[in-house]
Amino acid sequence: MKRIDKFLLGAICTTLFAAIVQIASLGDRAYADTGHEGASRIERGSYIQTRRIILSSSTGTSLFGASIKRPDGVCRIVVEGNAVYIGTVSASLADTQTHSNISAGFAFFSSETFILDGSMTGELFATAGIGQSNVEVRCLDGLVR
Repeated sequence: MKRIDKFLLGAICTTLFAAIVQIASLGDRAYADTGHEGASRIERGSYIQTRRIILSSSTGTSLFGASIKRPDGVCRIVVEGNAVYIGTVSASLADTQTHSNISAGFAFFSSETFILDGSMTGELFATAGIGQSNVEVRCLDGLVR
């Protein structure tokens, strides 16, 4: 009888220990986007569209338009050795002046990719580097209907 009592006590202790380990390990799981607390989801859009934009160093050309519902966008310069400056100015300037997007804009070069990475309601313009013309930029947009 004592053997059975020790066996049952050991089985109960083992079961309790396994249950405690199982409960403790629940906090380490990575949950999918199913509504659990702490789950994160990034909306990238419901369909993809590609664009081709030609830039010059004297005009700000719309890179991301304000009228398009775009939760995500990626742009890359096609030809090596070119630079693109992103800013908020669309006006054309005379050849003797440096465009505002070049002097105060965000630069990215042909070895880099510009990622919008989030919803935006405004408009961004792009201008090619000083003395550059016909700079081709290709964009991939995640769009919603």
